Amino acid sequence: MDRGIYKYKCSECGHEFIGIDMELNCTSASVPVKCPKCGSLNTRISGLLLFDLLKGGCKEFFRNLWKKTKKVKKTTK
Repeated sequence: MDRGIYKYKCSECGHEFIGIDMELNCTSASVPVKCPKCGSLNTRISGLLLFDLLKGGCKEFFRNLWKKTKKVKKTTK
């Protein structure tokens, strides 16, 4: 289940990115979110996206989402 869009920070490389918080097996735990820069699963929520929408964070999120969607469409054809 999708619980919202949050800002994450990688504990390995310090990269900040936007991701979707997903419920893990019907518990209060979250599915680990992979860092797009280094690939580490050692990430944590660093803030709510709501406050960053005014700064252009929404554009970055949807730009990356469309790129991923296009890659999936190309590989499924």
